[in-house]
Amino acid sequence: MWPRNSSNKSLLGRKGPLDSIRYVHSKKEVLQQCRKLLDKLDVELVFEKSSAEAARNIRSSGCSDRAAIVSKYAAELYGLEVLKEKVQDKKKNRTEFVILGLDY
Repeated sequence: MWPRNSSNKSLLGRKGPLDSIRYVHSKKEVLQQCRKLLDKLDVELVFEKSSAEAARNIRSSGCSDRAAIVSKYAAELYGLEVLKEKVQDKKKNRTEFVILGLDY
């Protein structure tokens, strides 16, 4: 079961100071929701197909200068540290889906 507040984003990576991060990975739309933090960190953005893929890539890279923006629950899944929670610009961030279909 997914948590109710799964739209909250966290910065995940290897343990270390935030100012050592040079690259942040995630899906383009996720990175756009976190501009304030990204501008403050002054990092290079790396666009991934999904935020889960970003977390997997950070884990496999083993580099401490890279982080991912993803749900904090991915930290346990991918063996990463939560470096900072609720990094999205809007604190009540949410994602909505619309289902379109043909009625036969």
